[in-house]
Amino acid sequence: DVVTIEEDVPVARAATPAIFFDGRDKVAATRGIVMTRAGWDRDRGTVNAGAVAVSDLSKYGTQFDIPIGENIFSNQAFEYTALSISASDDDTFVEIDRDGDGGVDQTHTLNEGETVYVDGGMSAGGRVVASKPAQVHLLTGDVGSLVSGRWYEVFPQEVLDDEYVAAAQTTAPGNPVSIFVHNPNDSTIDVAVNAAGTANDTTLSIVAGGTQSFNLPAGSGAQF
Repeated sequence: DVVTIEEDVPVARAATPAIFFDGRDKVAATRGIVMTRAGWDRDRGTVNAGAVAVSDLSKYGTQFDIPIGENIFSNQAFEYTALSISASDDDTFVEIDRDGDGGVDQTHTLNEGETVYVDGGMSAGGRVVASKPAQVHLLTGDVGSLVSGRWYEVFPQEVLDDEYVAAAQTTAPGNPVSIFVHNPNDSTIDVAVNAAGTANDTTLSIVAGGTQSFNLPAGSGAQF
């Protein structure tokens, strides 16, 4: 069974806000469930929509490395890059490095269910550090476009790995699928790519804190 909870949420909240099905909600279940959150502009419709899986608390973390951002100038899809950070416990202290220079640009203290929105200015190589488990989502868009908006989950450092499989593909070579590979480590790493026509003869050398993109061959996924 699927339960759909949907309503219009005003962007400008009243001084004494009403209760909506939106951020800060808390859901518990006696058995395992899956949750997805989606949103779009009511007047424009779903041509500009976003959706992300809502992670359970076991997948929350305390350090998040941002793999894409406004400093990837070759890709207008990230011309605007924002963050949404949610806390699972009271008195969660959050430090945000927006430009990836290692310094702290913003700090916030959140209680359980509270969210802070970083309204643009995020760069690849940026970082979020929380004193208690939190979740982070990226929201990106092409400035001036009516349809180019996307949401992404950012997985915490605690669950990062050294092997990934990208199953998405394209059948139109002129409309490629781009994979962005980020190196959050303190030294350069080499990433072998195994896709149709590459057979591990493609290697991405990514500097510390750097991000590289790879276009999947038409009709192929890839192992990294």
